[in-house]
Amino acid sequence: MKHKILPILIGGLILGVISAIPFIGWLWFVWAILGGFLAVLLYKTFSKAQTAKPVEGVIIGLSAGVLGGVLMFVLSTIISFVITMMAVWSQRPGMTMMKAFGETIEYIVEKNMPMTIYGIIVTLVASVLAIAFATLGGFLGWLLFFRTSAAPQTVAPNSGVTPAANF
Repeated sequence: MKHKILPILIGGLILGVISAIPFIGWLWFVWAILGGFLAVLLYKTFSKAQTAKPVEGVIIGLSAGVLGGVLMFVLSTIISFVITMMAVWSQRPGMTMMKAFGETIEYIVEKNMPMTIYGIIVTLVASVLAIAFATLGGFLGWLLFFRTSAAPQTVAPNSGVTPAANF
């Protein structure tokens, strides 16, 4: 278990931080698959394990996805809030003119609130989907790094059956 913690943290951080960066984060599904895949690669490197069950790759990818999804949601929400407040603040010099027309900062915030709520909902859905994509990345990592080409065939002694030839 101790060999899984650091790979999960690194994979989750990559998923969460890169996905929260504006414009680059639009490819969040790529970063999610990469985060789960990288977590399995690091697990193989740190643990020096030669074999693993498919469920281990899935669990590592899922864990990295949960961490990354939460981080992605929190960072994206904070960045969205900061950008919205910067937009409101940039309209401040013209507020004296807007006050003449009855428009105040509260009105501007109310006007931008539906888009902010919409952005939070979209980010929440993307974060949940990122968990699924990171799980897929973990499984793909298992396929690439742990899957063996063929399991050895065993034959019961004195059964008279010869093992089938591997082609």
